[in-house]
Amino acid sequence: MTGDGHGQFTSTTTPVLGAAVTTQFVGATAGFLDGDKKADPVIITTNSNGDPNLTVMLSSSGSPPEAATYTIGSSPGGVVLADLDGKNGLDIAVSDAAGSVYMLWNDGSGAFAVSSPIATGLGAHGIAAGDLDQDGQIDLVTADSTANTVTLLFNRNGFTNAGMPLGVGMNPVGVAVGDVTGDGVPDLVVTNQKDSTVSVYFNKADHTGGFLRGSDVAVYGAGRVALADLNGDGASEILVAGGGPLELIPALGGHKLGPVLHYDTNGAFAVTTGDLDGDGKLDVATGGFAGFVTLP
Repeated sequence: MTGDGHGQFTSTTTPVLGAAVTTQFVGATAGFLDGDKKADPVIITTNSNGDPNLTVMLSSSGSPPEAATYTIGSSPGGVVLADLDGKNGLDIAVSDAAGSVYMLWNDGSGAFAVSSPIATGLGAHGIAAGDLDQDGQIDLVTADSTANTVTLLFNRNGFTNAGMPLGVGMNPVGVAVGDVTGDGVPDLVVTNQKDSTVSVYFNKADHTGGFLRGSDVAVYGAGRVALADLNGDGASEILVAGGGPLELIPALGGHKLGPVLHYDTNGAFAVTTGDLDGDGKLDVATGGFAGFVTLP
């Protein structure tokens, strides 16, 4: 869907992947991958044999964009973009349910080299990026739906399975990194699908990547999660989409969270945030039974 800058959107039906590429959509994101200041889509699908593919479409290559396809893992669950090596722009990290993460290293032109798998907990699904230990390098975290853990992958001139996996609720599927406390360092938020809870880990802010677990929060349904400072107080609210109403957990500063608020979006399965109407304030968008819904 393309926006007009004022909160109105137009859907497009132009095929960009081709019938031979996709039989099932898994996930997608977009970012500036080749330095031309045009957002480039990254899409994970499965082909007719059930094999996963990651497709990068460079917006500079024309309309529709030229697609480059990469083979990654056996059962990918999530994808995130971040400059993981400090050079050549945004790289791609993909979680795989076999218990691993694949890196796709950007050469600066929007072409990528696929790494060997890096171990995580079994059932790696959601994935997020952030500087967890305040060393200036971007780390990764996965939500491991089978192991019932989150795995911290610290980037210390390369990635290792450093630190013990953190226990969460049953069947964690979503994970987000952001400043929930307002202290300027990233915390972890995990959605646990089977027991419909949200687990929050507060960063110790001691440059070790250590975290303190808060009390789990009960929600209607726990699926996708996003963090955003919606009221401008420096602490990010927690937004959860799990198939029912969109749920918002207010951040009250420090380790305090407010009562869960509910917004009727007729079945929200996905949630994201951004300034959709150009007024300088964050908006919320969800996808579900009602289609694409925005909350200004």
